[in-house]
Order: sequence, then structure tokens, then C-alpha cells
Amino acid sequence: MQRSLLAEKKWSQQQLALNGLLLFFFAQFSSALTAVAQISFWGTALIGAYVFVRVRPAHSSLVPRRPLVVSFVLLVAVLLVSGFVNPEWWSNNLAEFRKDHLRLFLLFPLAFWVCRDYSDVRRLLMAAVAGFTLRALLVLGFYLSDWAVLESYRKGFALDAIYCFSAGLLLFLFDRGLSRRSRILLGAALAVQVVPLLLHGSRSPLLVILLAVGLAVVAARRWRLLLTGALALLIVLTGLVFSRPQLLLRYETVLQGETYTQDFSVVERQGIWWVTLQLVERQPWLGYGPGWRKLSPLALESGLMDEAKQHPDRVRQLAYGYFAGRATYGKANPHNLYLNWLLEAGFLGLFAYLGFIVSLFRASWHARLQPGGQMWWLLALGLVTCQLASGITNGLWPAGWLLILVAGALARKENETTYPS
Repeated sequence: MQRSLLAEKKWSQQQLALNGLLLFFFAQFSSALTAVAQISFWGTALIGAYVFVRVRPAHSSLVPRRPLVVSFVLLVAVLLVSGFVNPEWWSNNLAEFRKDHLRLFLLFPLAFWVCRDYSDVRRLLMAAVAGFTLRALLVLGFYLSDWAVLESYRKGFALDAIYCFSAGLLLFLFDRGLSRRSRILLGAALAVQVVPLLLHGSRSPLLVILLAVGLAVVAARRWRLLLTGALALLIVLTGLVFSRPQLLLRYETVLQGETYTQDFSVVERQGIWWVTLQLVERQPWLGYGPGWRKLSPLALESGLMDEAKQHPDRVRQLAYGYFAGRATYGKANPHNLYLNWLLEAGFLGLFAYLGFIVSLFRASWHARLQPGGQMWWLLALGLVTCQLASGITNGLWPAGWLLILVAGALARKENETTYPS
């Protein structure tokens, strides 16, 4: 009787935490409910902390010693150490860790605890898609009306779309557990999201989404679906020819070699990467501590700008122009995920991050061999592709909420497979 009551209490606590995360993902991806996102996340974290302190895990170890969990703990440890070995940036590193990494890292154990099976992950992903659909409507309203009050929702829209639209499309195409009603609603949400995504005009997000979903289709061996997708893409491109030819011309530049040698924004990023690499060479192993916002003062204090200003190379001249115009803290970022890790945590941090990605792949690969486990593999493949590919031109690690969600849930599945209850 007592065991039954304890099990019921544990289930109710997990259900309450799951509802908190559902609210968080909806609010976080809507970008319109910031306070709700903060309250729901920290409320869920407090519930998790209470349960961890009062109710010990069933296994002897407090931290399951499985590869995915170990790689995650190592990643966090390296980032913390990088913050402490830079005493001149201690207070800054602590603030930046709290701002950029703390909630993201806490999501991993929360997902480990809350997501009992794939159906819980599906519900959280659907909540994120619903919130992002609300944001897409607000961005679409900005494009149709030019209301200045809606412009803030456009900032970062394309980067979030890489993850959220890809996850929604993967669910729509491959999740056989979706009800017909849920699939129809999900299809309608994706149709709403794709319109402002096309109007946004950003090149890399669409390419990354196509790559991520395309790899998932190939991995699932859905050749007919691949052909259908290619036909749908052709229809969309044909529509752009007649409705928005200027957008099509912008997307065409990706295939032109001159883009990578003459395009201002591309060459400017090459200059930013050069400056970041020069800084990394000075502190290669543990970097400068958490936080990309210190890039601008580091660059200006390093003496690199004097060299770049006098150099005839256009890349370095644009680097000087970029940092001279962004002399204040937080105005410049590396625009590359891998350089971002090198700047914050050095080569040890980058290796720890890549080790975490490999462990995630390994866990999802093993999960796919179990009954109904294909979605774990396809989601991990799609979201990791999103992170690795978008990381070439974007340096914001905190965008990967959905990746960490899947990683935490997979870690639980990996642990339960190794230690059957």
C-alpha cells in the first residue's frame, strides 16, 4: 500500500514537471511570453531539485555512468573550469554562464527525469512547434503590415526555425504514433511557419533544414518521400519565380563562387573568424571562459585591429570595420559555433562538445534497434545536423533547446536499457 502511494506521488510529481516543461517550450519558442517561460522553467527546476534531494534515485549511483551522461557532465565541467582559470573575467564568466548555459544545462537532467518514454518527448516537441507557430504568425503580421511593434519577433526567427521547423517536419513525416488530428494540425502549423521563413530571405536556414530532413529521409530509406519532397521544392521555387523573383535570386547566390569571395556579409564573417582564431591561438586549451559577448573587448585590447587596419587584404580590412563599429561589450560574436566553443573553452571544450555529439549519436543508434525506436535516431540525426551545419555560420549554442531535450530523454532510455528496472 505504501509503495503504491509512493509510486503515485512520484508519478504526480513527474506529471507536474512535464506540464511545466510543456508550458516552458510553448512560451520559449513563441518569444512573446518571456515571463511565462522563466517562471515555468524555474518552477519545474525547483520541483526537480526537491525530488532529487528527498527521493533518491533507484540505482546506487546518483549520476548514471552511461556514455551520454558522462560526456554531458564532462562538457559542463570543462566549461566551468575555463571560467575559473581566467581570473580577470571571473564575474563576467559567472554572469555569462548563467545567461547562456545554465538553463540549457539544467534542461538535460530535467528531461532525463521527466521524459519516461518517447510520447513525452513528442508532446514537448509539439508544444515547441505550437509556440513557434504563434511567433510565425507575429512575424508574418510584421511582413504584411510593417508594424514596428512586431519587428522584435523577427530577430532570431530564422535560427530558431532551423530547429523547430525541422523537428516539426520530422514528426509530420515519420512519427507513426501521431493521431490523424494531430498530424493535420501539425501540417497546418508547418504551412504557417514556412511562409515567413521564405519571406525572411536568409539563405543558410533553408539549406540546413533541407539537409537535415533530407538526411533523415535517406536514413529511413523513404525514396518515394525523397522524390515527393524534391517535386514540392521545385513547385515552391517555381512559385517564387513569379511572386518573389528577388528572393529566388538571393537563394541562387549560394551556388555562385563569387558569393564566397566578394559578398560583403560572407567576407566580413571570414574577417571575424580570423580575429577569433588569432585570439584562440593565445589561449588554446581552455579559452577565455563562458560568454561570447567578450569577443569585442578582447579583439580591441589584443592589438589585432592595428594590424588589420594596415593590412591590404580585404578580409582583414572588413574585420577592422566590423569591430571598430562594435566597440562595446556584447555587440560582436564569432558567427561560428566551433570558434565560439574555442573562444569560450578552448580545444578541450570543443573536444568535449564533439564527444557529447558522438555519444548522442551512439545512444540514438542503439535506440533505433529497439521496438518503435526509429524516431529517436531520426530526431537525433536531424537535430544534430541542424546544430553542426548551422554552426558553420552561426555561433549561438543556446539555440539548441530541442537537441538537449532529446539528449536528456535518450540518456534516460540508455540508462534504463543498461539497468533494467
